[in-house]
Amino acid sequence: MKIISRMDAKLDGLKRYYTGQPCKHGHDLGRYVSNGSCVKCHYLYQQANPGRVKKWRDRCYLKNKEKILARNRVYYKKDYHANKERYKGYMVKYCSENKEKISARKKRYWAENKDTENAKRRARYANK
Repeated sequence: MKIISRMDAKLDGLKRYYTGQPCKHGHDLGRYVSNGSCVKCHYLYQQANPGRVKKWRDRCYLKNKEKILARNRVYYKKDYHANKERYKGYMVKYCSENKEKISARKKRYWAENKDTENAKRRARYANK
């Protein structure tokens, strides 16, 4: 890895940098520009504290929901149209491997939304 300072990495727009020095736990990997923490230490913390990490991610998602959804829409549109066949392959594979799961989900949805679905059908056939 190329040795680079945190400041230079920040100016270059990088997410990680490498100092060449191990962290206090002895990991000789890169560090995050945002907070200077070791990549390996960060990973180990996430593995040891999944509940805290989930709560933090949920809070961040709720705080930035519109921004995240807009970014995902742009990415999906660009990526989906460029790779339609790949996505179709994923769906075919998922559906063939999870028939029982999909069937159970549909049955559960129908049981929970029976009245609204029936109202939609009546409205659809009333217009014909």
